Amino acid sequence: MASVKMPQLGESITEGTISKWLKQPGDQVKKYEGLVEIITDKVNAEVPAPLSGVLKEIKVKEGATVTVGTEIAVIEETAAATPSAPKSQPAPQAATPIAAPAPAEESATEGRTRLSPAVRALIEEHRLTDTELARIEGSGIGGRISKKDIEDYVAKRTQPAAANGEQRQQAAPTTAPAPSPGSTVPLSPMRRAIASNMLKSKQTIPHAWTVTEVDMTNVVRFRQKAKDGFKQREGIDLTYVPIIVKAVVEGLKAVPILNASWSDQGVVLHKDINVGVAVSVDDGLIVPVIHQADRMSIAGLAKATDDL
Repeated sequence: MASVKMPQLGESITEGTISKWLKQPGDQVKKYEGLVEIITDKVNAEVPAPLSGVLKEIKVKEGATVTVGTEIAVIEETAAATPSAPKSQPAPQAATPIAAPAPAEESATEGRTRLSPAVRALIEEHRLTDTELARIEGSGIGGRISKKDIEDYVAKRTQPAAANGEQRQQAAPTTAPAPSPGSTVPLSPMRRAIASNMLKSKQTIPHAWTVTEVDMTNVVRFRQKAKDGFKQREGIDLTYVPIIVKAVVEGLKAVPILNASWSDQGVVLHKDINVGVAVSVDDGLIVPVIHQADRMSIAGLAKATDDL
């Protein structure tokens, strides 16, 4: 018996949800054949069987979420059963490699079952036949066909059509006027600075994003209760912006590696927490920075954002 465990599908992934079992108890499974679809907060992935055998038991039902390393299924290896098959068959049959064509059929169907949902959707979209699939050399684990393999094949297949389209377009200028060259809008100092800062940001701070739903009920209640007194005391309105900036600051305190930038010598961890707040102005967008935001209260952040 071999245990199948919830894999870690990313460096920061700690748990996964069983989306769909592609095999049921008693089904034969082959190594690298799709076994289960798993959903995490970053990726959806089809997990292949780690070995060939029979799926004996499913430990975690569809829809359940478990931590990485939890046993989710049990597979009984068929390696021990394979040698016994030739003993029960006559020697002539064992010597007849007529079964050689069978692997070709099995590999085709096996390749089909190994396809992820995204790959299957691409195959249907481009109406690829089994003959065409057989020509595609998979770049994934165990020769598995990936989405990029399909896209590359389709791109090569459509090149002649694209060439014909270019020939037709080249003939068109005899009747159609030449396109206007357009015009160039000179860059203002502000736009030039924006472009320079965006390029620097992309180079020194690797970008990533994640989406989390947050219950803001208590924040809304807090603001409703405090805004009138805040206005009288501080002379400015209490908006949601300083509250959100404060939450960002606390998050950066909890995870210092996010308050960092890239350099050739290594990752630079910054001591101060400076938060940029995007502000729309005429003909552009600027991002003034609130320096040392970690040393400010919500009132201080409200004054800083109001000054922007």
